[in-house]
Parts: sequence; C-alpha cells; structure tokens
Amino acid sequence: MRAIASLALATLLCLSAATANAQSQFGLQLDLGGDIALGPTVRSVVSLDTVADSGDESVGIPRLSDRRNRVGLHGGLTAHIGSLAVAYRFERFSWNGARVQCIGDRDARQLPNGEIEDAEVRYDCDGPREIITYPSEDQRALSMHHLIIGPRFYLRQRPRLLTASGDELPEEKRRPARVYGTAGGGATIAQYDEPSLGRTSRFGFNLGGGGGVEVPIDRRLSVGVEFRYMLSMISVPASSSASAGRAVATERNVLVALMDPIHRATLNFSFRFDFR
Repeated sequence: MRAIASLALATLLCLSAATANAQSQFGLQLDLGGDIALGPTVRSVVSLDTVADSGDESVGIPRLSDRRNRVGLHGGLTAHIGSLAVAYRFERFSWNGARVQCIGDRDARQLPNGEIEDAEVRYDCDGPREIITYPSEDQRALSMHHLIIGPRFYLRQRPRLLTASGDELPEEKRRPARVYGTAGGGATIAQYDEPSLGRTSRFGFNLGGGGGVEVPIDRRLSVGVEFRYMLSMISVPASSSASAGRAVATERNVLVALMDPIHRATLNFSFRFDFR
C-alpha cells in the first residue's frame, strides 16, 4: 500500500508542477477501457510439484511455467496541460492458467522466505507444455498501477470554417473531430500472487504509444477513443543468479532474467473537460 501511495503522490506532484507552469489549455479526462495481453504476462514462475515436507522445508520437483491473462480492464484519470498529458492508470487482469515450459530433473527446496532453491537443478524443456492452474489464479488478479507522462501530437488542426455569407464560423460552433498521436512512459507497480511467495509487489517502468480521435460535444466537453500499445517491464521476484539460470533453461535473453516484459494492446474511451 505504501508503494501505491507513493505512486499516487508522485502523480499529484507532477500535476501540480505542470499546472503551475502551464500557460495554455488545461483539461481533465476520465479514461475507461479494455486490454488484451499479447503473450505471457509473468514468465518463468517456479513451483514445486509433488511437494513433501522435510523438517522446516518443502521439497519437490520444480517446474517453470508462463502465466497468462484473460482480457483485462482499466480506468484512470489524465490531466492535459497544453500538449503534455500526465496520467494515472489502473489495470486489472484475471488469470487464464499457466503453460508449463520446463520440468526439473531433481528435487528443489523451498526456503523459509518462500523462494525456491533450484541452482543445482537442470531443466528439461522438451516435454509436453500442459496448461495448469495455480490456486491463487482463482482468487486474486494481476493488478498494475501506472504513472504515464508524455506529449500528445494533434495531426489535424481545427480548420477555418466559413458560414454561407462568407464570415468565419464562431469558435464555439466548430466541432470537427481532432485526430492525434501520443507517446509516453513512466513508473509501474505490479501486484500478483507467486505460488511460493504469496502476494508480491514488483516495481518497474512502462513505455507506450498510439493514437486516437476526439469529438467535441461543446466548447469544453469532448468524447474520445484511443488505441495504444503498452509495454511494462517489472522486476522479477527471484535473485539475479536464480533468474539467469531459469532464463538460460528456457532459452531467453539476459534481460528476461532481470525484468518481466508485459505486452498488451489497449482500447480506451474517454470523457474530457477543458477548463481554459
């Protein structure tokens, strides 16, 4: 909760600083929409199969799996200061099972802190990649909190419209659609259940870009729709050495040993109110 509060505070500070220096239009936008995960959302999850207790520890055959999500939902608030957009966005995905990638050749130990010690294990990644469901997948979803800052580029300027008499149409009567492109990035906090560690919070960053269209309803109110691609890179829960070994076993690059990439496409619907 402290991490979420810190992200919210950072968002407010960014809004305050930008608003204080803004010399152009300021607006607030309510965002709602849906997300589609492009590929696995959490990679190389380690769990123990056929677990047995051995004193204070649990032992069993480790398996590596990639967790997947169904379609997600998001909501948020965006502040527009001139061409700069500062947004807070919350995303929620329910789980859609996990695909087993590799199975260990010997037992591994689960340490008292919840981590699994598999440094001596060699993984076989040629077996059938069955779909399994962890108990937590029926209980708690993957949730992500984002602070996103970036510019918005309008690709179509409001045209100069004329009345039948040749006079220029008053500003308040012009309501053509405004097409734009957008890009940005910022901080991310992800929360989900690890099979061995329980509920965990991970930190990272996000990048993304896309475009959309705004349709003015009157001089201050607009509705819009936007398509965006987003990438979030969140830290992995295991130690660097353990993550590196699992990445080698699954033939993934070193970056995946340190950060989990989460790719998704989002469709956003918005209501924007401009103050000036």
